[in-house]
Amino acid sequence: IVVSDLKLEKNLKSESFFDVTKFPKAVFKSTGIELKGKSSGKLTGKLTLHGVTRPVTLDVTFNGGGINPLTNAYVLGFDAKGVLKRSDFGIKNFIPLVGDQVTLVMSCEFNRLPLPPGGDYYGGESSIRCGRDYSPLADCPSNYRSAVDGMADDQHQICNVFKI
Repeated sequence: IVVSDLKLEKNLKSESFFDVTKFPKAVFKSTGIELKGKSSGKLTGKLTLHGVTRPVTLDVTFNGGGINPLTNAYVLGFDAKGVLKRSDFGIKNFIPLVGDQVTLVMSCEFNRLPLPPGGDYYGGESSIRCGRDYSPLADCPSNYRSAVDGMADDQHQICNVFKI
């Protein structure tokens, strides 16, 4: 949790809200994605927040891909957004004075890993393009790494659906 007001940040991290000492991480694990357009979809999964795990659905948008000029790596960008009730995750203090409805926004970047010595991830002539040449999803090579903890498996579902 990082906000521009240090007093507010300290309060949000306290036992009154997120209790980051006891619950230092929020984790999202996808369970599926449904394509809604060429670059949008519905991402379903389980969010663990404040020690409570609940199903959530997020609107996801593929922002594009290209070579990062600073790292020379191929990068994919996604945004995800959804609305949840903090009380569903046990964060109930000060309701209704402080609103219960929260908008969750995630911006994710996936970076293609360099090929290992010898050429590819399977030791043969296979392509490393996630989602195009591998089926079922479990066969998708691990050639992307997420900048967000807990997203490594999710990126393959996203790559497969958007045919990246």
